[in-house]
Amino acid sequence: MKTIQVRVEDQLKDDCDRLFDNLGTSTNEAIKIFLKASLRAGGIPFEVALPKEEKNPSQLIPNNEVQKTLIKNYLKNHPNGEMPDNDDAFEDPEAMFNHGK
Repeated sequence: MKTIQVRVEDQLKDDCDRLFDNLGTSTNEAIKIFLKASLRAGGIPFEVALPKEEKNPSQLIPNNEVQKTLIKNYLKNHPNGEMPDNDDAFEDPEAMFNHGK
């Protein structure tokens, strides 16, 4: 097994640790999910673009609901994945994609 080391700001690491702990997983596991999703997508598994209007950089980070939805959708497509499915942590994420339809 190989190791990846990335240097990030203390606050970013602490915030991500808290977020993923609340989701029932770890930052390391979330990074593994991102890497596997990137392979499946053949690239970054979400759109990378600047918004049309100028925004504060902190607003460019997906909010908790978007992050929960990304993880929930990954787990739905990978039922034998290493990360446990915690239904209490995900409140109807499909509704985010079906609103207005």
